[in-house]
Amino acid sequence: MKILTRGVMLAVSGLAAVPLGLAPVMAQDATPTLSSDEYLAYLVTLSTPQESKGSASTVGIPSGFSLPHGAGFIAGALSDVRREGAGTNGANEADGSAAFGLGFGNAADAVGVEVLLSLESVDPSDFADSGSLHLKFSRQLSSILPGQVAAVAIGASNLGAWGDSSARDESYYLAASTTFSVGRLPGLLSAGYSTAIGTDDEEDGGFVGVGLGVTDWLSVGTSWSGNEAIVGLTTTTKIFKAYDVQLGLSYGDVTHNGSDGRWTLSMAIIDLDLF
Repeated sequence: MKILTRGVMLAVSGLAAVPLGLAPVMAQDATPTLSSDEYLAYLVTLSTPQESKGSASTVGIPSGFSLPHGAGFIAGALSDVRREGAGTNGANEADGSAAFGLGFGNAADAVGVEVLLSLESVDPSDFADSGSLHLKFSRQLSSILPGQVAAVAIGASNLGAWGDSSARDESYYLAASTTFSVGRLPGLLSAGYSTAIGTDDEEDGGFVGVGLGVTDWLSVGTSWSGNEAIVGLTTTTKIFKAYDVQLGLSYGDVTHNGSDGRWTLSMAIIDLDLF
């Protein structure tokens, strides 16, 4: 399966979450499809201990937080829409992609660095013949909200692209995030500016999103990215006492502002102590 993505990472867009656990962080066009900005940007991000229970995640946008040093993940996603031109059978085919990421540095004391490899072709017949790299540099700050944590980040996507991914330009973003709480429910607020966002992947624009952990294992979120609204939910659990597993389901371009909308199902397995 081939997929042409805007490639911001995301997420991990993207796939961002805050716990108490690990947060979904890399990472859209006229007939939009899955992008690293849409699942990476919200699949992985920094874990932040708090008094609240559960975790909060935004969907479809980058986060100011980054993976902590020594953390690694593997992620995959499926979308019910393939970008027009990404394959031979039109734009309405389902498609998938995968990503791998590592965290370095110390965002609390210096700078955190997140490195992601996005593979946009996962069909066995042409596996990994398209892909790119994504970098994020993050720094934690004091939040304007008492008892909370904030972070800012700059990121670059679609670096060193090969295969179909090389048809897209490199993309850059600036993101800021802060945790918050509603009673004992944890929340995450993120906003920023990025090149190549929205349903057309071609225009610069702003993004903003909020997520709220409604139970120990479930977070709901909504975002605005360029010209589209995105809603989604994320579940988090632990397996073998060492790995965080996150499942996400989102719907992009809710108002059909630039497309007919798209469903994205994602999964990430994260090891916070990989190296």
